[in-house]
Amino acid sequence: MDNSDFVLVFSSAGSQIEANHIAETLIEKKLAACVSILPGVTSHYCWKDKRESSYEVSIIIKSLRSKFEDLKKEIIELHSFEVPEILVVPVLDGSKDYLNWMKEVMA
Repeated sequence: MDNSDFVLVFSSAGSQIEANHIAETLIEKKLAACVSILPGVTSHYCWKDKRESSYEVSIIIKSLRSKFEDLKKEIIELHSFEVPEILVVPVLDGSKDYLNWMKEVMA
């Protein structure tokens, strides 16, 4: 496995409870090695031709590219938003110990 096998997936939730539920489910199903939750963000965006602003909880998911499609389906199923944020970013490099740990816990 090389570094291109690792990804970060960014998402958000409407509440801490929802973010925790998503995180716990992804970890339980071994779709993520780690999920970091950052509460207290305000998002500004346009939705249905209207400017919006809302409280959200940011979610950063550490995973493997091979798990992304299942991870994405799980987020969509669990999420309360009509169109949840799901963005995948490749990992270019990282601590070999951390990357090895990720592979181990997701096996």
